[in-house]
Amino acid sequence: MAVAGAPAPALQSVSDLLADRGRGVVVSGISKDPNGKVTLVLVGDDGQPAVVVKIAPTASAEAALEAEAAVLEGLERTRLGVLAPSVPQVLGWAQHGGRLALVLTGLPGRSMLTGYHTWRHTARPATVAGDFNAVSAWLAAFQSATSGGAISLSDQTIAATLQGRFAHLPLLSRALELLDAVQERLRVFEVPACTVHGDLWPGNILEAHGVVSGVVDWEAGRLLASPTSDRVRYALTYALYLDKHTAAGSGVAGHRGLRADRWGAGFRHLLAGSTWFGDAVAGFIASALERLDADPHLWRVVLLEGLAGIAATADDLAFATHHLEVFAELAPAVIAAGKGRSEP
Repeated sequence: MAVAGAPAPALQSVSDLLADRGRGVVVSGISKDPNGKVTLVLVGDDGQPAVVVKIAPTASAEAALEAEAAVLEGLERTRLGVLAPSVPQVLGWAQHGGRLALVLTGLPGRSMLTGYHTWRHTARPATVAGDFNAVSAWLAAFQSATSGGAISLSDQTIAATLQGRFAHLPLLSRALELLDAVQERLRVFEVPACTVHGDLWPGNILEAHGVVSGVVDWEAGRLLASPTSDRVRYALTYALYLDKHTAAGSGVAGHRGLRADRWGAGFRHLLAGSTWFGDAVAGFIASALERLDADPHLWRVVLLEGLAGIAATADDLAFATHHLEVFAELAPAVIAAGKGRSEP
């Protein structure tokens, strides 16, 4: 590959790509997900990622790469303006071991997940606010650049997906009743549709100098969807791992009342009452609802739908099931709190 950024020849072998660069190749990830990929980063002379090669070891991984390429190629990049360098561009396809490999432009920056897991990062309101502010600024600009048409605030595909995925669970019937009650409060709002990433969590966000410098892994993306979905996914995944480095049964540093006692403790902490972290998330979601002319008091309801959405779409079935269980546990109180009055 003589020129970084030049289109890769269709179905060039990955071995040829690597041999052409000679050195500066980093294996940045080997995912264990059912559709996991092997990701190679080809580093340029300036030490920055120049080209990324995502290798599919299975048919389901190939399908995921094709979905990612479809979203990225469907974007009108000219509309992205200054955000264009923060979104990968498809350079072409290669092959390895009889399977496809997607070749993309590399993006600068450090994974936000690295900062997230540094000592007491999530225990300090200031550093958490910095993360949320950076993501909020990027999302606002990206959604404005990709908006088009109108869509319901509520994702009406969730129920059918849950039915197909969890038909074996006794919990399903109750969960669908609760989901309908949640979505009844959201579907009355029509909002501008936009392109969404679909899996916006700290592990898919790159940052540099306090701003979002890149967003990667677009295989769950949709060209037109509700603009709240990415904010909700980010807030929920941020909450989920707050107790990651805390011994079982112990209190989580910086978060009064949060204990690492069972799966999803961060969700319960977020939705249970007024805390500094809950206030940060409330502002993050409510401000977006207000800009969309939707009721900002529905921030908890929107988060509940997001829990059900993760249950519907997460690759790992056990991970998805945990989300459905927590949704069914937390939904009744939030629904009851909203009946007959605005939520606090």
